[in-house]
Amino acid sequence: MVSQTVQVAVDALTYAERVDLLEYLKISTAAQEESITDSQAQLVSRRAAEIRADSALGISLEELNRRLDEKWQ
Repeated sequence: MVSQTVQVAVDALTYAERVDLLEYLKISTAAQEESITDSQAQLVSRRAAEIRADSALGISLEELNRRLDEKWQ
C-alpha cells in the first residue's frame, strides 16, 4: 500500500508529471525484476506444449471471458 504522504504528493502532480513519474518508476524497477531460471523456462515450455497438444487441458478465450463476466458483473 502506498503511504498517505506519497498519495498526497502524487495527487499534487500535473498529468504530465504523473506520466514522467510512471516512466521513472518503470525504469527504476526494471533492474529489480527477477529473471526465471532455465529450468523454470523449460517447465513453462513443456506445460505450454502439453496444453497445445491437448485442448482439454485449458479453456477457450470465450470461456475465460464468460467466467470473468459472471464474476465481475
